[in-house]
Amino acid sequence: MRVPIRPQVGVFGVFEAVDYKQWFALAEFVDNSIQSALDLWHAHGRRGPLHVSIRRTGGDGGTITVTDDAGGIPSHRFMQAFEVGTPPPDRSGLSVYGMGMKSAAAWFAGRVRITTTAIGEPVERTVEFDFPAIIANGLQDLEVVERPAPAEDHRTSIVMSNLRNPIRTKTHGKVRDHLRAIYRHFIRSGALVLSYDGETLTYEEPEVLVEPYYRDGAEAKEWRKEIDFTLSSGEHVRGFAALSKVGRTAGAGFSLFRQNRVITGLDDDPWRPSEIFGAGNSFRSQRVFGELHLDDVKVTYSKNGFVWQASEEELISRLREELDAEPLPLLRQAEGYRARKATSQQLQAAKKAMNAMDSAFAKAVEQDLPERIEDSDGPGPVAPPMAEPTLVTVPQPIAAPVDERVYQTMANGTSWEIVLRLTDQGDEWISLTEIPKTVDPAPKRLVVEVNVSSAFMRNFSGRDAVETESVLRVAAGVALTIVTARDHGVKNSMYVLHTLNQLMSGSLGIRS
Repeated sequence: MRVPIRPQVGVFGVFEAVDYKQWFALAEFVDNSIQSALDLWHAHGRRGPLHVSIRRTGGDGGTITVTDDAGGIPSHRFMQAFEVGTPPPDRSGLSVYGMGMKSAAAWFAGRVRITTTAIGEPVERTVEFDFPAIIANGLQDLEVVERPAPAEDHRTSIVMSNLRNPIRTKTHGKVRDHLRAIYRHFIRSGALVLSYDGETLTYEEPEVLVEPYYRDGAEAKEWRKEIDFTLSSGEHVRGFAALSKVGRTAGAGFSLFRQNRVITGLDDDPWRPSEIFGAGNSFRSQRVFGELHLDDVKVTYSKNGFVWQASEEELISRLREELDAEPLPLLRQAEGYRARKATSQQLQAAKKAMNAMDSAFAKAVEQDLPERIEDSDGPGPVAPPMAEPTLVTVPQPIAAPVDERVYQTMANGTSWEIVLRLTDQGDEWISLTEIPKTVDPAPKRLVVEVNVSSAFMRNFSGRDAVETESVLRVAAGVALTIVTARDHGVKNSMYVLHTLNQLMSGSLGIRS
């Protein structure tokens, strides 16, 4: 028995230059396994879940093996299964053009061995592709090796060797994570058990924001809505859109599906049209996410993108309307809502910023502050007395600080001890607390607290240490200025701090 591999064999050489990513190339094999299982379940009743295993051996120069317990390749499909460009009888499933497995195999490897047995057929068939030999000799068909097998067996094994595009160690984690995202629907439904190098892949759902609408502060609600509409072309769009509890760029955006499989919209390449998400690092681009199923839209033959015509513009327009429709205006909530706690990323950035500014703040306390306090020119103009918030003189109970540093200096013959503390509690941006002496002599002790969870810090300090350090330096400078002014007898210096905190927790602390 021989099996045809038409059209002209030179096409296998072209497949080496296809712009595949490893995860999309592997997805071609998983697609075939899922479609085979769906056909099996339809014909014989459901026997799931489907098990698909992907394994690498021998490092970069070794092999990649894909195995499944789907329906196998039945005899009535065997002659067409290896022809390039011969589509399946039903193109509404995951297999569309009849090219995916062959092109992915030729892209990955110089040699591919496929072994399969179909349920109800007491035979195992093996076909081996040696692509350099096929091209060099102009082969039009390949030998099929058959041997007996139990009729109840149903499995396929694909072994790729002489790898041209191996899965290198540095992309190993990325391949694993993208596969779990591409097949999330089948994984979370229990229809597919997909393992990669022995690890069973699971998909972690993003946590949806549950908060009041930022404009009215009424009862909390889950910011998630169903999407269902039909374009003028007749293409049906369904799925959901939501706001993520944690605002971050990674993971935001839409994933676009066809037949329950992600085509585009992975974490490192999300579908985020600017007409909906705005430009740059907008708040929308940090919170809005969702899944859209576009089963009627054509896909590229490598199934890593859609073949858009005029429908994409209409899709974006209709989707924007749906996203901001009452009673859950997702886009307005994404822009207006602000978390009341700093993220773990912001806390880590603040700690790094504290380290970065440590020596500068120490110099300010040890050298610059005494000079300002001992300045003989006096305080200058003094404002008229007014009711002034006083400096807190009783230590306030606080949760464990995010970070804390202690600095000493001498000014006007008095020993000073200044504590710079990062906290993540309350609403005020900057707090000053004077710790009363318990023994004499004792240093004059002052605690300067900068609240990483204040509205201003959350919204403007950024998520890296460089941006955060600049805000911390300003906060520390404001605190030392208040202390210096107060020591000079300036009236209402604490009122300045009180007013500053109010402004920074209000309109000046929130992006409009």
